[in-house]
Amino acid sequence: MNRKILFTVVFCLSSFYHTFSQTTFSLPFGDYYLFTHQDKYYILDTKKLYETTDGVNWSEREHHLDFTKVELGHLNLDSNTTYLFYRSGGNAYTFDGKQFKAIYSKGEFRNQHHSFPFLYKQMPHLFGGYGLFTLKNIITYLVPETSNWEYIPYYGEEENQPKPRSKPMAQQDGDELYIGLGFNLNTLSTKSDEHNYLKDFWKFNFKTRVWKKLGTSNLVTTNGKMDNEASFLSNYIIGPQNKVVFTNFNRLYFADIAHNKLYFYPNNKLPQNYIQINNIVYNPQTDKFFYIVLNADKLFIPTIISSTDLRGKTEIVTELYQADNLYIYYWIALVAVLGVAGGYFWYLKQKENKAIQSIFKKIEINMEEIQAQLNSEHRIILNIIYKSYPDNVTYTTLMGIYGNKYSYDTIKKHLKEDLEEIDEKIQKIIDEKESIFIIDKRDEDKRMKEVGFRKK
Repeated sequence: MNRKILFTVVFCLSSFYHTFSQTTFSLPFGDYYLFTHQDKYYILDTKKLYETTDGVNWSEREHHLDFTKVELGHLNLDSNTTYLFYRSGGNAYTFDGKQFKAIYSKGEFRNQHHSFPFLYKQMPHLFGGYGLFTLKNIITYLVPETSNWEYIPYYGEEENQPKPRSKPMAQQDGDELYIGLGFNLNTLSTKSDEHNYLKDFWKFNFKTRVWKKLGTSNLVTTNGKMDNEASFLSNYIIGPQNKVVFTNFNRLYFADIAHNKLYFYPNNKLPQNYIQINNIVYNPQTDKFFYIVLNADKLFIPTIISSTDLRGKTEIVTELYQADNLYIYYWIALVAVLGVAGGYFWYLKQKENKAIQSIFKKIEINMEEIQAQLNSEHRIILNIIYKSYPDNVTYTTLMGIYGNKYSYDTIKKHLKEDLEEIDEKIQKIIDEKESIFIIDKRDEDKRMKEVGFRKK
């Protein structure tokens, strides 16, 4: 049967399924993904979907989905709809308790492995991750009108944005996204130590598209080393009251980044005699956690437990991070000197930027005509460069729009050709004889190229 038909029709899952109950339900060692919908709990493997409401009575059925060795994520939109998607970007589905419905089914992007998924304006978003040989600090989202994944451009200087990272924690509240921690580039090639683990926390405003640093992590042990390095499972999830939930072996933490609170539960009911917790999810409909653990016999045992019971009676509350100070006296001492120097620098900068401002202004005035001459990919590329002005954009950021349609070298070649074609069209429209774009190497990393508007 045609694979496309399977995606759109066979998801009904109305085929034969088996219902059973047993004293201890277990699964053999393998790859599983857990998610929840309404008051039910689900385990997904490469072939079957297991369903229960109490952890005792289970049903199983074939799901006909291709989830082999794919990192998955899920988000509960409301009581009727749950999103299930590739956390690296790509395929996405809705689930209503009976069937999966594909809203994007063109494959895996492999662009944001180990990203953090969250909902904003009722659609799945991904922050950070690793892909195309680089770590990311980008936000991508699923566009309902086009059923495609797109990129949200930022405003402001690059140094005023969080570093790219994998496995961050995050929390969305209203029009703001709070993020923190995660692994930086060194973690991919060296053993984990405190220098490989990012300790900063940031806030992003979706309306202004500007980042603001909040502070530096307070998560330390008595010996002064990071308590949340490689020993953390880095499986951050959103739990009760929109708090971030994470575990460190048998330790249980809730974090509220927005209000700078860390909750530690020393008397939690996490299993003490199991090898490791493999996966844990939270059901907002029932206020219960659902997880599977690997026991000494290498069997996965599922458990459903209320949030209150899991936490235990003792709660220790501390600050999650040390908020950044303004260093008032330092700035007062510098104001007099920087005021004069800054004024002179501004004057020189205005002269230097005169040419680029005129080009930018021409593009701005003729943007509607320019957009009409470009295809969809060209419009996205130009929009990213335009929104980033006066800053340049890294090559890897622009390469991310191609997903996994081509190899790395082919993407580089394709991007170069697209930039040349966009350049030629803009030159004709705004009556310029020279190239619109410049491609330079970054000062901090000569291996990395940047794209921006010509300055002279």
